Amino acid sequence: MSQISNSEDKFGEGYFSKLTGDLSNEVFKEEFDLIVELLPPKSGDKILDLGCGKGRAGLFIMSKEKNCEVIFSDVSSVAGEYLIGYNFVKCSMTETPFRDNEFDKIYSLSTISHVDDINKAIKEMYRISKGEVLITTNNKWDVQIRKIASFLGLIPKFQYDETAKQLYNRFTLQTLFKKNGWKIKTIRHYGETATPKLPFNFLKTRLMLVVYK
Repeated sequence: MSQISNSEDKFGEGYFSKLTGDLSNEVFKEEFDLIVELLPPKSGDKILDLGCGKGRAGLFIMSKEKNCEVIFSDVSSVAGEYLIGYNFVKCSMTETPFRDNEFDKIYSLSTISHVDDINKAIKEMYRISKGEVLITTNNKWDVQIRKIASFLGLIPKFQYDETAKQLYNRFTLQTLFKKNGWKIKTIRHYGETATPKLPFNFLKTRLMLVVYK
């Protein structure tokens, strides 16, 4: 069975029904503000929302910059059902139909932890990008702290996404991209910590990385 067939089973309607696509959701405000700060879209940009899900990144970018072209891509055909009327391409992150250096910017939110061959996916991003890529993912330390706190009964029961194959912290995420040819522009922690008793930046929920060729 192909990788796409396996992904269709794993990332079907049941999975997508749990995703939030509402751009007005307060949960995403800090993330959107960081995107504008760290890698804002510009007029004339050709942009790829890679592993788009319901299209949160691409739809936000289109709301900020009307004069750019956004293509949405995902391994699951279900994503396309949420993006009718937009330019959607069904493909794996490791094998895309796009040309070399086709995109001015690539945004990929909450996707890399789900990829089977992450090194191949990062090399593919390098091939199809002219320059800059923005990645977000969960922070490994936050997930581990929440699992421990949940086990001890200090916070409500915590269940991390079972489809995730790998978790990253600041160091491992940067190392992964560096070894695949990328240069680090910036990396930020954002979101909350598991408890106010642990107000440390490196324990925040999320990571946002911007790299360039």
